[in-house]
Amino acid sequence: MLPADQYRSGSFQIGKGTILSITPLVGNMTTDGPNVALGGGECILKVTFEISPEQYGPDASILKWEANEQGFSFLPVLLDINPTISIPDYRVTIGAAFDLVNSSATGGARAKDALDFHALPRGREITLHYWATQNCVAEVPTVLGLTRDQRLFLVEVNSDEPDSVQIKAGRDIGVPSIGYSLGHPAIAGARHERWLEKGHLPILHWRRMQGGLIFEETAFISFADRPLEEEQLEGTPFPISHLYSFLSTFPPGQKERVSEEARHWAPAGEVVLFLKTRVTNPTSAPLLVTQRLPLAFCTYSPSEEDLHIPTKHRLDGNVRLDEDGVVWTEGVPFSRHLVNGSAASAVQPCVLLAPGESLTIESLLSHSQKGLSAETRKRNWDWERKIVEAREFWKQKLRTATQVSIPEPQVENFSKQAGFTSTC
Repeated sequence: MLPADQYRSGSFQIGKGTILSITPLVGNMTTDGPNVALGGGECILKVTFEISPEQYGPDASILKWEANEQGFSFLPVLLDINPTISIPDYRVTIGAAFDLVNSSATGGARAKDALDFHALPRGREITLHYWATQNCVAEVPTVLGLTRDQRLFLVEVNSDEPDSVQIKAGRDIGVPSIGYSLGHPAIAGARHERWLEKGHLPILHWRRMQGGLIFEETAFISFADRPLEEEQLEGTPFPISHLYSFLSTFPPGQKERVSEEARHWAPAGEVVLFLKTRVTNPTSAPLLVTQRLPLAFCTYSPSEEDLHIPTKHRLDGNVRLDEDGVVWTEGVPFSRHLVNGSAASAVQPCVLLAPGESLTIESLLSHSQKGLSAETRKRNWDWERKIVEAREFWKQKLRTATQVSIPEPQVENFSKQAGFTSTC
């Protein structure tokens, strides 16, 4: 890494193209054709060049900056996708000033004006510590559920490992649960932004950019077999919930009685996670989407010796998809999927999206290790109706809770989330 005040010289070169002019704009520098000497401090210069009509491959233009060991190169066509290209190692940012235009003087080749921002003092050295801070993200999952009902879904949207649990049906250790994988590929630096609807409603949204595509996802919990209404909620009896909670304690003899009750107790309603994935191609060229359907890949069950030590069973194979879009894993119908409104016909749909086109996958994920009921596997559902129903349910919860107005939005959202449980 060069010190910020060190003077350096180099030259611009372009393969399969022509540099037309280099004009100093800001900073201490001298130019002589393609040769440029940059002084200390911020330097901005304008580089005008013609490039080959080929965007990729051996005939594509490559712009190079030759400066001893501090050289770099890039494809000018990348400036069409992102207006700037940052090279932190060398404290350099390349920015595009104008869009590509036709150049009649070059027989159909294209010309581009680019601003070369040599901001030497403003860079960041790529060290192991810096790279770790950019890629190591603490797991902070979002827990979605119904009020006072132990049937919960834990959603971890920043999980990059292929075998990680991105959605887990169940949160308390002693409750039988299912681990689902969303099919996100493991890539360096994959990041998501996520938020609750209106900052406090238990409807989770998250968004990610990958491979030029935009992935937008929404998840919430509701009943598959009945409306989400206050009178439909039974909840989990406290003794049973306490039995499955970590470090639970009971008076002598009571734990055995509660365990017997738990074996015969069946909660009302079929709780599922409604999940919607929308993949959009925002570019000007067709892009191929290979987005695998969300699949159950493991189950967790309490061990007979200790209720709070779960036994993991990995679901390795025997995956099939039926005509209703239901995915059966080892003979259990864990999930059901619609692709663009029709029953999924492939576990990993492969679709070529035109510019501006989208692919939508709507899924139901079971909370029960027995899978989706026969009625749910056949019943049609309306995503928009169910999400409107969920919004109205949680808004009604807020109306009956104590109303508190706090100037700080984040604190006010926390108080509203607490109101969801205080009104049960």
